Amino acid sequence: MFELLYIGKSALHANERQLQTVGQNIANVNTLGYSRQRVVQTNADPISDSFGSFGGGVEMVRIERMRDLQLDINYRDENSQLGSWSRMSQKLAELEVELNEPSEFGLSTTLNKFWDAWESLADNPADNVYRLDVLGAADNLSEAFHDINASLVQKRKEVNDEIEQIAGSVNSIASDLAMLNQRIQNSVGKPVNDLEDQFDLLLDDLSEYGNVRLAVRADGTRVVYFGSDELVKNDWCRNLRVVREAEDGDATSRLVWKDTRDDIGGLHQGKIVGLTRLRDDMIDGYRADLDALAVQIAASLNAIHRQGYDLGDPPSDGRNFFADDITGASDFRVSADILDQPSRIAASLEGEEGDNRIALSIADLRKAATMENGHSFGDYYGAWVGNIGRDSGNALNKATLHESTAFQIDNFRESVKGVSLDEEAAKLIQFQQSFAAAAKIISSADKALSIVISLV
Repeated sequence: MFELLYIGKSALHANERQLQTVGQNIANVNTLGYSRQRVVQTNADPISDSFGSFGGGVEMVRIERMRDLQLDINYRDENSQLGSWSRMSQKLAELEVELNEPSEFGLSTTLNKFWDAWESLADNPADNVYRLDVLGAADNLSEAFHDINASLVQKRKEVNDEIEQIAGSVNSIASDLAMLNQRIQNSVGKPVNDLEDQFDLLLDDLSEYGNVRLAVRADGTRVVYFGSDELVKNDWCRNLRVVREAEDGDATSRLVWKDTRDDIGGLHQGKIVGLTRLRDDMIDGYRADLDALAVQIAASLNAIHRQGYDLGDPPSDGRNFFADDITGASDFRVSADILDQPSRIAASLEGEEGDNRIALSIADLRKAATMENGHSFGDYYGAWVGNIGRDSGNALNKATLHESTAFQIDNFRESVKGVSLDEEAAKLIQFQQSFAAAAKIISSADKALSIVISLV
């Protein structure tokens, strides 16, 4: 009779814990990062006596956290890939808008208007009014170069600032991971499901910045790797620091380990990699190509203009139209000798009235194969804009692909760890009935025991 009471008691406790676990799941249905829990139970060891053995009731083994390790790994890998491409896509899209191409305000249109002004001067080589039009077109061309360069410089600064901000974000996550890691390891033999959920959520957040991996060693040591370097080990964590360098007036920040000042090893994806590539390879490359265009326009036009004669009395030659110290788009400008005296613009090859050969030669630069690979200035700039468009489209496609894949994997994760209210409600009824049945076992045993006692 006492064995029956014991069986009933074990059933009562087991179903009570089942009800508590279901209640915990329902309470956290909207909690970010929460993993559904379930009670794992088994039949207790049988009780033996002289008549044989019989059941000993039920035992609770553990409260299990529903999680798929491989899905977590796959999600974090895709999240890192998304981190590489998403910000790159956004910044390149912003740059495309700022280029204003194709439009009447873009550099392509401004450059064509500049050549048109020279053609008009060639038709009226002795008229100063058309020289004023050339100066106005040249000034607009200078402003267009300056605006594009300013956009590139600003985008580079924004990316560089964002790289610096990542150090603080990674350090904060690492500190929280180390604290949770210690609490988990100090809770040996105790349920740590909620702590594990918080830990996994932080790993998800960290994966946005770079490839991450959690390793549990044979001695129980838990290590989080960022790239190929240890970031968290037990209650210890490393910090990143920002190293600022300057080249040609541009600030370039690198993230290194604070303790060793070494670069992060094995980092091949994530926001750090994507932003660094955008800043160092793409934006700096765009600026170098734009500078090459500005320098070549100035050099080609100056070489012809120096051979021509102006409207002076007597006519003089040997002047540059653009400044002779132009290094790129940022300082592209008309020569100070001509800026305030349009009559010094040369249109004549020999200084004779009506001679327009210099103006015609300059106008013909519109189609001349003066750039590398035999491109004209217009074709070269068109290809430059096209490269940015292709890079932007590629980044958008990659970001969309990895976002979709990460979303699908997260849906798979939710099918494992997510809480279904319908399922939990059904379990609630099931365990309520089981609890009531267990109570009846105890009640029946109590009545039987009372009868036995009354017979004594």
